[in-house]
Amino acid sequence: MEQDYDEEIAIHYHAFRPELHSLILADCLRNERFDKGLDIGSGTGQSSIALSAFCEQVIGIEPSAAMLNNAIAHPRVTYSGYDLVTIPLKNDEATIITFAGVLYYAKSQELLKEVSRVARSGAKVVIYDFEVLTAAILSSITNEQFLSVGTDYKHDVDLSGLDLTDFKLLQKQKEKTILGLNPEQLSHILLADSIQFHWLKQQFGKQDLHKKVMTALDTIAENNSIPVPADLYSTVYTYTG
Repeated sequence: MEQDYDEEIAIHYHAFRPELHSLILADCLRNERFDKGLDIGSGTGQSSIALSAFCEQVIGIEPSAAMLNNAIAHPRVTYSGYDLVTIPLKNDEATIITFAGVLYYAKSQELLKEVSRVARSGAKVVIYDFEVLTAAILSSITNEQFLSVGTDYKHDVDLSGLDLTDFKLLQKQKEKTILGLNPEQLSHILLADSIQFHWLKQQFGKQDLHKKVMTALDTIAENNSIPVPADLYSTVYTYTG
């Protein structure tokens, strides 16, 4: 049952993610270019592909088999499994390392030690995330107040609290943007979030859930577009070891 759920979430991740990975990375990296990029927690590949615009080569590592099975092929991106212990790179190999929406779950001194092992001196470490603010939309299409409960997830998590002797903080920021999404795109975003997925399943039932959510979103769209606010978070370090 859990595997079926993971596959369904992965399908919605694969189908559509907003172009915010590229927007955040462009703001953090500007015109910089890198040799070997490492994307930790690559999911179905959107973050790795976004990173490839700045790199000659990217390896995306991901512990979820369901996500890897739905990973998007790209000529400069290679995907690999990750056992949450050892990063499958050689010493001093990565010139940029990114965490897109995963550090909250993975943060530890052990992970940072592995990052230090695979990072070349001077490598950038970019931790970033975004929150698509959908509570008002969910309440609107169901006539029930949506309350996101059951999680203490933090979008602005960084490396603070760890031993950062070999890391220098370069910048930390939060910005806002507005997305113009059509009902199909927004439905995939809603159903790729576990809390929202289960809440919408309670509201509409599991059968044809994606189609039912799309139909409900059609009622609030204007010219096939729905404005959706989003918060963007990023923190950039350089490895000095």
